[in-house]
Formats: sequence, C-alpha cells, structure tokens
Amino acid sequence: MLFDNIKPIKIKKTILKTPKDVWKNVKAKKRIKLNLKYFVFALVFFVSGVFIFLLFATKNFSQPLWLWRLLEDGQYVVIFQNNAELRSTGGLMGSFASFDIVNGKPVNWDFETNIYKKDKVFEKTTSQPMTDFFQKIWPGNRENFRDSNYKLGFDSAMETVSQYLNKIYDIQPKAIIAIDTTVATDLLKITGPIEMPKYQMTIDESNFLDVLQKHIQKDYFLDDLNKIENEPKTIIKDLFIEMQKRVNKKNAAKIFELVDKEIQYKHLLAYFKDQNKQKIAQQNNLTGEIKFNQNFDYIYINNTNAASNKSSLSILQTVKLEKTLQTRKNILTVNRKHEGEKFFDSEGKNTNYMRVGLPLGSKIDNLLFNNSAKEYKMTEEEGLTVVGIWFDTKALETDTLEIIYQLPENIDAEQIYWQKQPGTISDEIQISIDGSEVYNGQVDRDKLFNLSFPT
Repeated sequence: MLFDNIKPIKIKKTILKTPKDVWKNVKAKKRIKLNLKYFVFALVFFVSGVFIFLLFATKNFSQPLWLWRLLEDGQYVVIFQNNAELRSTGGLMGSFASFDIVNGKPVNWDFETNIYKKDKVFEKTTSQPMTDFFQKIWPGNRENFRDSNYKLGFDSAMETVSQYLNKIYDIQPKAIIAIDTTVATDLLKITGPIEMPKYQMTIDESNFLDVLQKHIQKDYFLDDLNKIENEPKTIIKDLFIEMQKRVNKKNAAKIFELVDKEIQYKHLLAYFKDQNKQKIAQQNNLTGEIKFNQNFDYIYINNTNAASNKSSLSILQTVKLEKTLQTRKNILTVNRKHEGEKFFDSEGKNTNYMRVGLPLGSKIDNLLFNNSAKEYKMTEEEGLTVVGIWFDTKALETDTLEIIYQLPENIDAEQIYWQKQPGTISDEIQISIDGSEVYNGQVDRDKLFNLSFPT
C-alpha cells in the first residue's frame, strides 16, 4: 500500500500548545517524534496527520486534550476544496481521501480523485432535487456529493456532506477536514518550486492554480488513453508526494505556523461527529459555524460560483456599510469587480449566487442591483435573515448591489460581527456611522467591531 512505509506519529502524554511551543518541545525535550514528511503530505491533502495537527497546533486551547483521545478507531475524510470555484464552505469539492484508524494507526487509504464518476451513478438513483438556487441554472438536476456543501455554516454543510459520503461511498466519518488551494499555494512558498518530470513542468506558488487547472481541464485529455482512464486529478496526489520530500528541520517550524495561519484565515476547517471534540474545535475557530450573537449587528456575505468556471479568485469584492444610529437604518453596498484572466479558465463570467446574512428580524426597505430593481429571495437560515440574489459579473466589469434595511430593536447597532466566508482571501471594508468613517481596511478573518471605539 502507498503509505505502508510511513510510520504513524508517536506522541507521549504531552499537551500541545502553540505551533512555536510544539516545535520548541520537539527540539528541547524530544518528547514528540514526528515524521515531518508524513505531516506535510497530510496537511495539504490526504494523510491523517492533518486531522491531528489542525486541532492541536492552534493557540489558546481552553482545555487540555491528550492526543491519543483523538486517535480512536473509525473512518476519517480529508476534502480538497477549489476556492477558484467558490462554494459556501470554501470551494467546489473536487477530490477527497478517506482512511481508517485501527489501533491508533491510519490504514485502508482510498483516494477519490474523480467524484463525478460515482455522482453520475448516484444521480440516476435519487429523486431528491438540488437546492433551489442550483435549480435556477441546472433545472431538473438531482442532489449529488460534489454540490452538497451548500449550507451557510460549515458545520451544517458537513453534516449533509457526511450523509452523502455514507450514501454514495459507504463512509461514515468521525471527522471531516477541508482545505483549499490557498493552503497548497502557501506551502509552496515554504518548500520552493517542485519539479514534475512525469508531466514536464515545474510548479511553484505563482503558477500552481494556472498549471494544475490547465492540465486537469485541457492538457490531460489531449491523450486518447487518458480520456478512457479519466483521472486528471492524479497530478495533485503526485505533486504532494514530491512536496513531502522538501520538508526538513529548517522549515518545519514554518509549517507549524502555517497550520495556525490557515485555520485563522479559514482555509482549513474541521467537523467532528463527537460533540466534545467539535466543541473544542469550535472554540478555536476550526468549525466555520454561523456566529450570530443576538445582541450585536451582524453581516455574512456568502458567495457560490455556480457556473463551473474558475473565476472566483478573479473577483475583487469591496463592501461599504453606512449606519444611521437614530433610525437604526443600514445601507450595505457590495461591489464586485471581475479582474479578468489571472490563470486558466478564470476569464469567464462569474455566475454567482450571493447570500447576505443579517440579524434575524431585519427588514428590507429597498434593494437595487446596478441601480435597478431585481428579484431576490428572503429566507431564514441558521438563525439569520438571509437575502439571496443572483450577482453575475462579466470579465473586466463591475457590478453593484445596494441593500437598505432596518435592524431589529434588540440589536446593539454600535457593535457588529463581520463573518468571513471560508476560501476567500479578504474583502475591502468601509464602515461609517452617521456620516463619519470609523473603519477602512481589509477583513481577512472573522472580526468583531466595537464602533464606539473605532478599530
């Protein structure tokens, strides 16, 4: 088997703290024996080490938890999300790996690099239609695994994903880990360029998306034999096998820090069936749940690229929030600029369904798209009032949405929780109160603004 020669991580009863503390512990006390190559490969795509370290290599855990308690027997899944084709939880789920833990050792690896194969079979056996906004562009299509991460909260979405893993693949995971392409790009900054002689290419952080997407969507199928095999994403597995060879003591500390960074910026998330583990993960920003507090104002802008092109990372999103305290009126303006071709297949129209999560009970006074009225849908999802609208943008064009709404009476309008969508890089945010600007800058993670004391 592919990973039979890789030894599992062995850890004595040592409480892991921050990434730097962990590495210091490794060097000074020699309590933790790590196979670093095994760790890196896991971090990026497949191996169970990601499941371990994403939980423990974070800061400020509220309670100690021994590592061995996480390694209980069962099935686990790591999902790779392509945030160039943005979906609610961070990207289109294009590939995943599953494995079992038996007696504390990861075994029975299964790498699913083409989920479309089994999806097509499953779609013929189910009568369950896709969620309503997907029906708008794919009328008559049925639910499947690859599109099952549509719910607003990562935790809620992964509950649904888990059901499809069971139905289609007979997998009942105790945990699901999701990472996106940003993790791979950031890791390449540490490892340096990777030569791939088999594919006659060199991959680095600047061309990762462009080279891989061109190979997967075009170059691979130029060979007639490949059309029969239909496994274009095997290159991803081959790439990260090469990446693990680049890990050494000099860059190991940087990799631990990378784990912490990707968690904070929501490029690496986790869902645990066990509620105790889920609670600990939740306390450390790992679970991507909706964080609405009924006492605060709240905004969550969630985008779904539904056109099967890779234009999401070509979109520059800027947001302006104008608040009037006396009338409790907010004006939210969202601009989305399509910057054109940044890499292969990113120049197409961004066909996007936007959901704007607001405090429950918010009332919409007016909504304009490019200064004109447009159809939208109001729903209640996960304790929020949600405005759903198709927000499509062509290459090199800019489109604007304006929502004027009233806050509920019980909301403290001078505090606002701004929730970042997983998989996105950052948004440019401008906030004003009664005509005076109180914040202007980037938001690249979840952030609570106390507007009485501008940040």
